[in-house]
Amino acid sequence: MREVEISHEGETVRAYELEFTTESENWGEYKTEEGHRIKMRSIVARVYRLIEKVHEDGTPIHILHGSVVMDTALAGSEAIQQVRS
Repeated sequence: MREVEISHEGETVRAYELEFTTESENWGEYKTEEGHRIKMRSIVARVYRLIEKVHEDGTPIHILHGSVVMDTALAGSEAIQQVRS
């Protein structure tokens, strides 16, 4: 764990960057009424715990940095398009 400064809700705050291990990265799978398949999953790159701020109930605030990966396939098509955001 190391102390860093990150942007949170429009301000710079102190946080601990936490080490973590990925236990699973499952896909969410969706099918539209038109028959298109959409698969999504989140990939976490960094985990932070704010130092000087907590939720109203006193629990720590964690901030995750990462990306979302999405695969789509049109009905009746084998073509898959991968999009990263």
